[in-house]
Amino acid sequence: AGWGYRRWPPEKFASLGDRLSKSLGVRIVLIGGIGDREACQQVSSRMSFPSIMLIQESVRESTALINRLDLFVSNDTGPMHIAVALGRPTIALFGPGNTVKYGPRGANVVIITKNLPCSPCPQWFDPCHQVGRDSQECMKRIEVEEVYQAAIAFLDLASVRQKWI
Repeated sequence: AGWGYRRWPPEKFASLGDRLSKSLGVRIVLIGGIGDREACQQVSSRMSFPSIMLIQESVRESTALINRLDLFVSNDTGPMHIAVALGRPTIALFGPGNTVKYGPRGANVVIITKNLPCSPCPQWFDPCHQVGRDSQECMKRIEVEEVYQAAIAFLDLASVRQKWI
């Protein structure tokens, strides 16, 4: 996500990836644009299971890659909307964003958010301390377990081997 407060912590993405790899045998692909390389590396370096990191230079490349995935798990980002438009099963992780106004819609979408009393918050600055909350608390409260449960609900467990997410 372009705005750091929209990012689920890298250790949680890594934990989710490891858990899906271990329990279901799926392959994890970390994708992003050139500006996302460091964020992808932060996730990859925390994973015990191997992942594939693919950095795209264009929307066309991103779209082609996303279209091949069996499941897309993402922060509130442009590629998340691309995945939804392509009909890919998508788990959208929302924190400070307005899910009513900007959330994805469709049968293949699950939005996970905590809807804190201070959400949605103004973009581009951190108002968390003004309402007595830890910085990025809305994203940190999203648990790996709930994202994992949403992921396995999307995946056909009988044919999950060799899936790409």
